Amino acid sequence: MLRTKPVSQKKPKPLAKTAASFWKQRLVRRPYHDPAAPLSANGFSVRIEHSGAAWYFPLNSGDSARAAQRAAEIYSTVVRKGWETACSSFSRELTIAVHWAANPLVWTYTTLHTQVEPAPSKRGASPMDSSNRRVALVEPDAGIRATLARYVDRHSGFRCAAAFGDATSAFKHLVHAPPHFVLVNHHLPDMEGPRFVERLRSLACDCPCLLFSVYEDSGELFKSTPGGSTGYLLKRTPPDELLAPLSGLPLEEPLSARRIARRVWHYFQEAFASLRSGDMAAEMEKLTPRECQVLDCLSRGYVDKEIAIALRISAWTVHGHVKNIFEKLGVHSRTEAVVKYLQR
Repeated sequence: MLRTKPVSQKKPKPLAKTAASFWKQRLVRRPYHDPAAPLSANGFSVRIEHSGAAWYFPLNSGDSARAAQRAAEIYSTVVRKGWETACSSFSRELTIAVHWAANPLVWTYTTLHTQVEPAPSKRGASPMDSSNRRVALVEPDAGIRATLARYVDRHSGFRCAAAFGDATSAFKHLVHAPPHFVLVNHHLPDMEGPRFVERLRSLACDCPCLLFSVYEDSGELFKSTPGGSTGYLLKRTPPDELLAPLSGLPLEEPLSARRIARRVWHYFQEAFASLRSGDMAAEMEKLTPRECQVLDCLSRGYVDKEIAIALRISAWTVHGHVKNIFEKLGVHSRTEAVVKYLQR
């Protein structure tokens, strides 16, 4: 009896990352897009990772072949010329979260596309405009800095008066010419954002400051939301309403931390009151009474052990309820679940 030698099946070679076919398998349609970039409205995006960094790039095409080719072009630029060149040559899609309050945590967040021709590190002071509040930006990434300046200018009642890439250059200007308030990245190259805020307030007559953070997308925002708060209020805004909680505040009323806090709470109260609760109520009806109790505890900032004590159940049971809540509400983090609960 003749025995045939089994034919060895060669494994297909992995696709090179420089090939469009590699990226065609990784194209995604993002749920939120920048209205100022109409080409991306129905187009693909892609996440590109290299050397420990990663960004989403809108590909400005709904055709998968064209989008994949552009993704390969972006990746090749990252590898050959570095992230700085790639970020100045191609628009990125990212999420900005403005920190209005820390405890309870109150943030607004928006998804936007960066400009590919960034403004210079320091933006000269604009002419005095009695109809707008002057805003200064401190953001190390040139593309993000230019994009934020553009959207501040588009926001009714506000004008970007100056923009800086680091704390040192910001101090030199702002101490002598403080604006109405300052937007500061939480992470600066030469000083952490909270420390910058503390120092600027002591040097510039308690100038109001707002911290913000930059994320790859809103999913990363939810994963990275700091714990320990007694509650969470997060609301998405359009890019040109980045400072929505301060809209409508009379210019003659000077800003202060206390006045901003009052406006923020008023804004969120109105926002939640105006939400249509029908769809949210239907989702909440999927939850059992016990799952609702667990979700209520989560909204108060309780950890599993505290929930277990409050409800007289085991921490393992709490973990199981949380898993069920995620599945029924279609969320991936506790913060997302709490946001849905607060919007019910």
